[in-house]
Amino acid sequence: MKWKFMAKTVAALIALFGTSELPVNAEKKEMELTPEQEALAKTALGEKYEDVRNAINKEMKEFAEHNFDLKAIQDELDAMRAELSLEAEEKKPGSEERETKPVNVQLSELRKKFDAKLSEYDEKFKALLNEDIGDTGKTVVNNKKQMQHSSTHLYGSGMEWDSFEKRAWNQKAAGLITAGISNFNDTVDIPLLQGDIEHFVRNNPKVIESIFDDFEGLPSDWATQSGIIDRVVNGLIAPSEITQGDNGGWNPKGEVVIETEEGRVYDKKIDITLTGEKLKQIEKSWLTFMNGNDGSHPWKTTFVGFLLGEYFKQAVLDSRIAMINGIFVKTPKTLTGKNVNSQNGLRALWYYYREIEKKYKPFDIGEPTKENIVDYVKEMIESIPLNKRNQQGWEIQMSTDMLLWYKERAGEFYALHYATDQGKSNYMGISPLNYPNFKFQPLVDQTDSLFVGITKSKNVETLYYRENERGEFTVTRDKRDTNMFADFKEGIRFIQVGRQYTAGEPKEFEFQMLYSNSVPIFSSETRIPLFDPVSTTIAFKFPYFYPHLEVVQNDYGQNIENITGVVPGQIVTITGLTTLAADRLVVNNANLLLGADFHLNTGGTLTLVVQDDLKLKKLSATTGPAAPAETDKSFTGTSIDVKGASIFRFSGVADATLATILNGVDGKQITIYGNDTLDVEFTVTDVTGLVEVASDAVLAAATDYIKLTRIDGVWYETSRLIA
Repeated sequence: MKWKFMAKTVAALIALFGTSELPVNAEKKEMELTPEQEALAKTALGEKYEDVRNAINKEMKEFAEHNFDLKAIQDELDAMRAELSLEAEEKKPGSEERETKPVNVQLSELRKKFDAKLSEYDEKFKALLNEDIGDTGKTVVNNKKQMQHSSTHLYGSGMEWDSFEKRAWNQKAAGLITAGISNFNDTVDIPLLQGDIEHFVRNNPKVIESIFDDFEGLPSDWATQSGIIDRVVNGLIAPSEITQGDNGGWNPKGEVVIETEEGRVYDKKIDITLTGEKLKQIEKSWLTFMNGNDGSHPWKTTFVGFLLGEYFKQAVLDSRIAMINGIFVKTPKTLTGKNVNSQNGLRALWYYYREIEKKYKPFDIGEPTKENIVDYVKEMIESIPLNKRNQQGWEIQMSTDMLLWYKERAGEFYALHYATDQGKSNYMGISPLNYPNFKFQPLVDQTDSLFVGITKSKNVETLYYRENERGEFTVTRDKRDTNMFADFKEGIRFIQVGRQYTAGEPKEFEFQMLYSNSVPIFSSETRIPLFDPVSTTIAFKFPYFYPHLEVVQNDYGQNIENITGVVPGQIVTITGLTTLAADRLVVNNANLLLGADFHLNTGGTLTLVVQDDLKLKKLSATTGPAAPAETDKSFTGTSIDVKGASIFRFSGVADATLATILNGVDGKQITIYGNDTLDVEFTVTDVTGLVEVASDAVLAAATDYIKLTRIDGVWYETSRLIA
């Protein structure tokens, strides 16, 4: 046990008594002294004796309450006590006899088990309590920083996962071992680490949640609600005018309309396998982190916490991306689904309420540009009714690129009109010029779109079944590997959306909490997978509503003869697949007005428009796959500018090592390839504060690559393939 306050006093008392440990009563969690020991202590401590005794007892009780191993034994003891009490009641005269055994025999057996468990608790409590007593610790200097360790534990924590015993990774962090890589072998290291992980997760559920919070990056001023098992509904009540002048008669007036808004959570899962090789890579990264640790992420200072963070960071990045870009598709159980199709995200909700439900009317003011962006935002704000516009708490959602446009253009206005230092380069305000009650909310995952949305920050709500649900992991073991998995639910919604005014209704019935421009919300390249519906009809129904589909199964088994759940004016596209095992058709008929059947095995795209009678008419059709967009960039030096591309190929004629990455944004993923030039290698290694890889990646061939994802300003390795 690592004593927080009484370590020196406990060590002094042990020396005074001439014992090897502090005399205690484990069951009562109190110091238990003989009369002779108590006399010695009172002589040494005088009038402070009772205060010291109470302080020692308090620390012991707090320790027992928070130690996982002791708590598990205590729970068993409590259960046995309850059973003993019940058995004793049944032994009283008048109680029914047990058919299997006499009651006194059962009581005797149960008491034996209870006594054995009590002895186990006593031994465990005393062993843990007396660890590290009298250990003054060792000061180790890492990266010019002093770190205090005990002789047995990293940071002297006393926690099992920080122990030096059999844990080479902790010994290296404390400077006890200065070279080599841990074996993480399946006979010693892996079972030990598996137990450490299990204890750490169960003892530190809030630390696990903080790992998610560190990486997630959703706006902190959005609302959140937990405890949602399936869906949540809010109502909008809009009354019309009811007050009038008194004319002496009874003339009732006023109408009320009630509408509801629904939000739902989606079932998700995280599956993680910890392999020996991956653990070696993570150990290297952890030791590097420990040398430069600034204390901002305390959970990273223990190897188990750092390890979990490395595995979780991609999972939580996926979660953030889905919350913004998700478009829900129900994936068949036999297939692996994409993260982006695990739920409907914020952009999908904007699309649904604008294009399908038509619950709000967008501003038809054209497209924003670098030149007009300041006036464009001003026009959108001033198009909101005055009584709403003057309220507090509005946010303007846009891409990070568009916010940069605004800052550059507004900076020019500041320099010209305000003559302040703030605007001599870029405008640095968090609100648009002259509108402090609106704030910019850049969404790093909203790319390839000129869409701008305005709502109140508290009108956006993230939904969870339980807030800490993702931290509740199940740990299983499979020989050398450790498997961790968690099932959870999450989603996002607008609490209120609005309704459009219908001719003849009271004006008060028009209500909006969403405002936006009218440009496309998703890029024209955005498609969702069309899985075999085992039907000739494609049926759209919330939460499945996005109408741009792409066949992804080689064994897609149906012709398409009808499409339902669409609205007039809607555009629907279907892209085929050249590798279809058998030709499948979109059939020309009374519902689908095509002129001729469309063959899905061409890989082309059929574009349809929904008529007023809900029949779909062909607008165009291509006879082959679209040419892929050019996203590759070549580079020759040690610097990579990632703006406008995601794949980078080294074309230099001499060896080079990555030094810097320019123009990156959080959430972006890039892939770096080598080339086939003889004896020419491109190396990706750690760059302090910028790049963190598991080990040096030497790219010596055009097929060698490493993938990096930027999180909190640092590019982390997510995968690699090197021959």
